[in-house]
Amino acid sequence: MGNIIRNPIMLQLFQMILNTLANYIDLLDDNHNEYELEEYEYNRHRYFGNRHRNRAFALNEVNFLNESEFLKLFRMNRQDFENLLNLISPFMDDSNEGMATRSSGSTVTIQTKLYVTLRWLAGGQYQDLCFAWGISSSLFYRNDQCGVIWPIMEAINDVFDIGIPFDDMNELNRSSNEFSTYSHGELLGCVTAIDGWVAKTRKPFRSEVTDVMAYRNRHDCWGLVVLAGCDARCNFTMFSCVNSGSTNDTIAWELSEVKRLLDINRLPNQFYLIGDEAFQCTNQLLVPYSGRGLGVWKDSFNFHLSVMRQCIERSFALLVQRWGILWRPLRCRFNRWTLVLTVCAKLHNYTISRNTELPHNRFYEDQSSIDEYEVILNSNDFEEYDYQASHVNVANRRTNFTRELELKGIRRPNHAFMNSRA
Repeated sequence: MGNIIRNPIMLQLFQMILNTLANYIDLLDDNHNEYELEEYEYNRHRYFGNRHRNRAFALNEVNFLNESEFLKLFRMNRQDFENLLNLISPFMDDSNEGMATRSSGSTVTIQTKLYVTLRWLAGGQYQDLCFAWGISSSLFYRNDQCGVIWPIMEAINDVFDIGIPFDDMNELNRSSNEFSTYSHGELLGCVTAIDGWVAKTRKPFRSEVTDVMAYRNRHDCWGLVVLAGCDARCNFTMFSCVNSGSTNDTIAWELSEVKRLLDINRLPNQFYLIGDEAFQCTNQLLVPYSGRGLGVWKDSFNFHLSVMRQCIERSFALLVQRWGILWRPLRCRFNRWTLVLTVCAKLHNYTISRNTELPHNRFYEDQSSIDEYEVILNSNDFEEYDYQASHVNVANRRTNFTRELELKGIRRPNHAFMNSRA
């Protein structure tokens, strides 16, 4: 020890090790987020180097899981997993496998990366995943193709698309017919139901955004406003998650790409979208009549529109129920929030298309004390708005539907009178 103290180089190295250990102890505090831990693990990797890891053990254990356990862990069955693996493999670069083998004794295969990514999205803690699958934290969050979760999510993002099929008349007619079943065939032509949802996040750092308070939502949380739309099967056909938490649905809609496409008449005239009272009513975006004392027939229109619009609320609920990372605020890097949310939505569509069973209960092992069970919609406080001013462009289509309901004598059903505004 005396020789170390007298040697300035050794003393500096010894002090560096002590500081690193002190920082590690400090970072064990739950108040720190994964952003800081990621930076720490990267620096620790520089100081202490690599070690050989046994990565085959976890892969072997997965083979012994029954179907129920597999579904709980990865939120899809084995057939869906294998199919997804085949879809994303062409988008992955495995040219660094030899380097990984020389560095740590074995490579992190694409299969392993997909398992780990799905577990992370399902709500697993990254420390446990790194321990179980023999992965360093620096590799877990690494941005290039050597990394684990980000290359996989970028590949999933490249494989799948979300969008309204403006040019596919067969798909538009299918969606319209399926929506009409909810209104008992009274409102024909709807192809997408839209609404806003608040995806909770941590408080962004000042180094990440210019206006931190812009991400504070009126529901007393930090987050992004997701403006999404779905078809009658709860598949997302629109998913925009670029707006800060304080954005209301009206502004998010005005800034959306779908709004721009509607303005240039990309959607055939016989079809339309539906939303709530936050949006302005037009011939291609129908919203309910606002206020009270509406009368029987306007109230009937509101009911039939509402039963179709509930599809988007169910879609949000199914999305959150499947992916446990959405049970609590996102804590990864700010520039990855949009990617995480978009990948969750695309995997949601994938599992819907594959008729994958949704676990009825949240997997207990993935739950945390800070989890939220409520899906927060970004609904406006309508009493703050002047309905006459905000809905001046009243659509003829809405008026015509209301008149048809009156001519047929179709009223709001008795079982739904509790929500009547007639």
